[in-house]
Amino acid sequence: MFAEFFRVLAPGGYALVSFQVGEGPRHISRAYGHDVSMDAQLFHPAAVTQQLEHIGFNVVAQMSRGPGPREKSPQAVLLAQRPANPQPSGA
Repeated sequence: MFAEFFRVLAPGGYALVSFQVGEGPRHISRAYGHDVSMDAQLFHPAAVTQQLEHIGFNVVAQMSRGPGPREKSPQAVLLAQRPANPQPSGA
């Protein structure tokens, strides 16, 4: 998915990535006042940063916070930028 973000963003463009912090899947049976059946995948910010940087993004800002009053998991946000002037391969 991040590779596709990188592909479609113009050089110098930004991607804002937010996610629940943790490890592995978490089943959700109720959300926004409705019964649901879905799984959420939780990630560690360092792992997501590594994935973004491996593709070629520069992570320029990050924020993490604890869960809000009606949330069960901490939250994280990463701001990644596609380099404006990518270096040629082998440079």
